[in-house]
Amino acid sequence: MSWFSNYLFGDYSDESVVPDSYEGTAISDSFEKPVSSNLRETEVVSGIRYRDNMVQLDLNTPVEDPYAQQGYSNFGYGGEYSFVQQECYPNESYGCQQGYSNFGYGGEQSFVQQECYPNQSYGCEQSFEHQVYSNLGDDGEPEDVSVDEEGCYPVTFSFDTTQIFSSRKELVRWVQDTAKDNGYLIVTKRSNKRGENYKIWFQCTFGGEHKSVATQRKTGSKKIGCPFEMIGFSESSGSVWRIEVTKAKHNHTPIENFEGHAYARRLSSEDKKLVKELAEQDIRNQSIWRTLTKNNPARKLIPKDIHNAVQKINAEKNVGKSLMQKLENILIEKNYTYYMRTSEISNEVEDVFFVHEKSFTMWCAFPHVLMIDATYKTNMYNLPFVQVVGMTSTNKSFTAACAVISAEKSENYLWVLQRIKSMLAGCMEPRVILTDRDFALMNACEQVFPKAHKYLCRFHIQQNINKNSKKKFSDKEWKEFVRTFWTLCESTTEEIYMYNLENFEAQLKEADREQVYDYMKKSWLDPYREKFVSCWINQTINFLQTTTNRVESMHATLKSHFPSHRNTLDKLVLYVDHVVAKQYAEIRSTFETSLRKVMTHHKKQPMLAYILRKVSIYAIELLSMELKRKEDGLRAYGASCGCQLFTSCGLPCACRLEKLENKGNYYF
Repeated sequence: MSWFSNYLFGDYSDESVVPDSYEGTAISDSFEKPVSSNLRETEVVSGIRYRDNMVQLDLNTPVEDPYAQQGYSNFGYGGEYSFVQQECYPNESYGCQQGYSNFGYGGEQSFVQQECYPNQSYGCEQSFEHQVYSNLGDDGEPEDVSVDEEGCYPVTFSFDTTQIFSSRKELVRWVQDTAKDNGYLIVTKRSNKRGENYKIWFQCTFGGEHKSVATQRKTGSKKIGCPFEMIGFSESSGSVWRIEVTKAKHNHTPIENFEGHAYARRLSSEDKKLVKELAEQDIRNQSIWRTLTKNNPARKLIPKDIHNAVQKINAEKNVGKSLMQKLENILIEKNYTYYMRTSEISNEVEDVFFVHEKSFTMWCAFPHVLMIDATYKTNMYNLPFVQVVGMTSTNKSFTAACAVISAEKSENYLWVLQRIKSMLAGCMEPRVILTDRDFALMNACEQVFPKAHKYLCRFHIQQNINKNSKKKFSDKEWKEFVRTFWTLCESTTEEIYMYNLENFEAQLKEADREQVYDYMKKSWLDPYREKFVSCWINQTINFLQTTTNRVESMHATLKSHFPSHRNTLDKLVLYVDHVVAKQYAEIRSTFETSLRKVMTHHKKQPMLAYILRKVSIYAIELLSMELKRKEDGLRAYGASCGCQLFTSCGLPCACRLEKLENKGNYYF
C-alpha cells in the first residue's frame, strides 16, 4: 500500500498475523502457513502487529465475530499470497457495496472483497479495479492507472527531444525543472568527454539498486530499480546540446511530497552564500530557514537542511584545528586576557578563565561589589560556567569575568578567585561579595578575599526555604509566612531584629509549626544572619545589593544568544563577546545621560546643586531619597516635641542639630 494514498493513517493494514486456531474458518487448500520466528501466533482483529502481542486495532473494521465466514487464500507479503473475504458484516453501518481488486503493494498483492458492508450510510456504490496508490482524478473519480508486464506505469508527460540548449548547465537545469514540475526527480548518472563529444546520462532518483554492507544496524534505500533513462549530448564542440529519451517508463507513481527527498532540497550557490552570511551574524538556524522559505515559498526545505549547511560551513572554517586551538584563536582574536589550568597527570585543560578588554575597563572603575554564580547548559561538555558580575554607578550590570570549570569544587573556585585577584593588582579589591550558599565558593572567597564582606543571596535562601517548608502550609498561610520572614530580613537594628524574631517564633508556634521554626533557626538564622539581615549587611556599602539576581539575569541574557545549549567553547566565548559589547555601549550611554541631563525634582533640593551633572542620576536619586528620609524624620521629631526645626528653605536649623544629636536621633 502506498504511503501517498488516502489510506496513510491505517484504514487498511498491509501486515497481518496468522491466527492461532483455524477452527470455524474457511481455509483455502492452497493456503500455506508462513514459517517465521518473528510472527506470534495470536488471534487478532484486522490489526497491525506490535511487539509483546500488542495489536493496534483497525478502527474501520467492526470487532464482533472477526473471523466469521471469511477465508484466507495464498496470504503473504509482496504479492505472493492473496486475501479473499467471502462475506463480511452484512448488517453493519459501514457498508458500501464496493470491492477492491488487485490493490496492494507495488501492484502485486491483491485484496478482493466480494460482499462487504451492504447497508453503509456513507454508501458510494463504486468499485476500484487495478488501482494503485489510490490515484484520483480532478473530478474526484479514480483514474484508471494500469501497469504493464514489467510493472511500470505510463508517464503522463514527455520530454521535448527537439529542444536545443546552448550549454550543459542550461540542459541539466531544464531537465531537472521539467521533471520536478511533473512529480519526478532526475539526477545525473554519469558523464564523459571523448574528444569534442560530451555525453550525460540521466536517470530517475529511484534508479539503481542499493546493496547494503551493514551487519549490525538496519538500513534501507529509496532505490527501487526505476528503468527511466535519458541521454544529453553535445554538438558543435559543446555549443549545442540536445536530449534523447532511451527509456521513458517509471516503476513508481509521481512524487507528492518533495520535502521527503534530499535531492529536491539542495541549496543553490546563492542560498549557501546567504546562509553563510546569516550564520556569521549568529542568526538562529530556524530564522535562517524562515528567511529562505519566505523568499521563495516554492522551495522545499526543512530546518535540518539549514542545520547541516551551517555545520558544514563551521567545519570548513576550522579544518585541521583542534577544539583548544579554536578556543585560543578566538580569545586572541577578540583581545581577551585568559588563563588555563591543566591537569598535572594528563596535561588536559581543566579550567579556563577569561576577561574581555572592555569588561576589565568597567571592572577597574567599579570593583566595589561582585556577585558570583555558576550555571549549566551553556556548552556541549556540560561544564559549569561561572560569571562574575559587577554594577556601575548608573545601576547597570556588567560581566566582569567568566570561567569554565571542570567541577564546582573548592580547588576550582580557588583558582578562579586567585585569577580575579591577580587581575586587580594595583586596584582596589572588592568590598562586598555576594554568592548563594555554595560552601566550596564561600570557602574560596574566605581564603582569597579575607577582608571583603561575604553575603548570601536572599533569593536563594527563599528558594531553599520553599523546597523545605512550603508543602507544610496552605496558600494563605504561606503568603503570611513569607511576608513575616522578609520583615525579619529587613530589620534595621538588632533590637528590631530581636522583636521581629520573637513575633516570627510566636506565629509559627501558634500555628503548630515548631519544626519549621527549628529548621529556620538552625539552618539560616543562627549561622548566617549576619550575611543577609539588613541590620548587619547595611553596616558596609553594598549599594542595596542583597541578591545575586543580577547574575541570574546575566545568565539568561547570555543564553538568549544561543541557538542551542550545545555550544563549543569558542562559540561560547564569541557569545560572551556580543553580550559585553552590548553592555559597554549601554553603560556609556547612561554616563552621557548623567552628564547632560538634570531631573526636575533634583533642582528643588539646594543641597544637591553642586553635584548635578557631575554624579550619576541614579546616585543623586539615592541621595535625594536619603535627604527626604532625614527631613521626614526631623519633621516627625519636631512635631512630637513642639519645636520648629526647619527654616524657610526647608533645611534643618543648625541651632537645633546639636540638641537632636544629644537626644540620640539615629538619623544623625
